[in-house]
Amino acid sequence: MRGRAVKASDRRLSPPEWLEAERAFAGGPVAFDPCTEADNPAGALAYCTLQRNGLDANWRAVAREAAAESSATRAVTRLNPPWSSRFVWDFAAFSYAAEDHCIVIWSAVDFTAAWWRNLCRFSVLRCDLNDRPRCLDPKTGKRMEVGRSAACWLVGGDSVDAGAFAKAFAPLGAISRVGSPDWDPMTRAFVQEQETEGDRAAAE
Repeated sequence: MRGRAVKASDRRLSPPEWLEAERAFAGGPVAFDPCTEADNPAGALAYCTLQRNGLDANWRAVAREAAAESSATRAVTRLNPPWSSRFVWDFAAFSYAAEDHCIVIWSAVDFTAAWWRNLCRFSVLRCDLNDRPRCLDPKTGKRMEVGRSAACWLVGGDSVDAGAFAKAFAPLGAISRVGSPDWDPMTRAFVQEQETEGDRAAAE
């Protein structure tokens, strides 16, 4: 990550159920993972580690080339970045997403964060996971509690891709249309609640 240290809490592997949903959506192996461990646990056709900076790659070009040489139905990049420094990774995803290149992004749930609103603005759909994530410790392979709820976002693609995403990820949680923080029902409800509490505090 351009010389930036990675926190120990950021080193976690996606659980198998996340990878299964990604493969179901891709119709085969995921094409590209720009931010992963050296042993490529997601089984992406192409990948970069934190030591080999994935931010320097052209995600769309890499994913399309890898998907074209495989049995995958669509070119999908998966992104489960260091959650403590996700801004730069998210904006790379927004830059490389296209109708012929879908990006699946994993995040914690934080209605107050600027990055959450950015994801609402640039994504097409979101899956709010039913269960708190229990990711894998990269050293032991054992499940570990992340401590916060999680969500999965679809950036890029077309209407067919959106339908495939909804079908593949529905077993993990509720699917919502996004595209703007004002359209997103959960974010809107949170903001309205905060505004109401502010009005009450001002009136007292």
